[in-house]
Amino acid sequence: MARVKVVPDRPRHVATNKGSHRAVLILLRERHAVTVPAGPPYPGGASLDPTASRARSGAGPSAADDRRWFVLGVVAVAQLMVVLDATIVNIALPSAQRALGFADTDRQWVVTAYALAFGSFLLLGGKLGDLFGRKTTFITGLIGFALASALGGAATSFGVLVAARALQGLFGALLAPAALATLATTFREPKERSTAFGVFGAVAGAAARSAWSSAGCSPSGCRGAGACTSTCCSRPSPSPAPSS
Repeated sequence: MARVKVVPDRPRHVATNKGSHRAVLILLRERHAVTVPAGPPYPGGASLDPTASRARSGAGPSAADDRRWFVLGVVAVAQLMVVLDATIVNIALPSAQRALGFADTDRQWVVTAYALAFGSFLLLGGKLGDLFGRKTTFITGLIGFALASALGGAATSFGVLVAARALQGLFGALLAPAALATLATTFREPKERSTAFGVFGAVAGAAARSAWSSAGCSPSGCRGAGACTSTCCSRPSPSPAPSS
């Protein structure tokens, strides 16, 4: 008959470093319902209680609230720039035409280049936000939009001006979806989220209305002698009544 040699179980070695110790305690608490004290009896003074770590770091709810509303302000200003630049360029069109010497038929491209690029790359901007993160996409769009605006202001030819407007639309398409995603993830409470989106929508609507009005346009037609040179006015100015 064969003899079977029984080998006793070897004691398992548990590392005493901070990471392994915390992992073992978490595993014991989950499997065996072991009560783990909230104090720092672990190596390095670490604690498994998240409230204790927040209390030591000094991060309270007021600091988090202030940060959320600051994010709302930054996002609202970014949306203001995106909406305002769509039509505010109409104010500078007469002087830009005189400086760069392009024809009246080419003026529409200064406005159309922005809208065309913005609408074409809007879905791509949302996808890039999912791939590279909302913060990275938002900052990239913000910096690119500012640089494209500076390029348009310093344009020396009609082609450079149209290219700068197209770049503005491209980076605006990166900026807008990232701004909405940032609001949706920053404000998770229904009441705060509705307030944040209300402010966001009010800023966007006010920017669109102010840009339209600043260009000399109104629902009843063009306003002012030089306003009808802009491309936003679709109806010609009324001709003066013949004198009898």
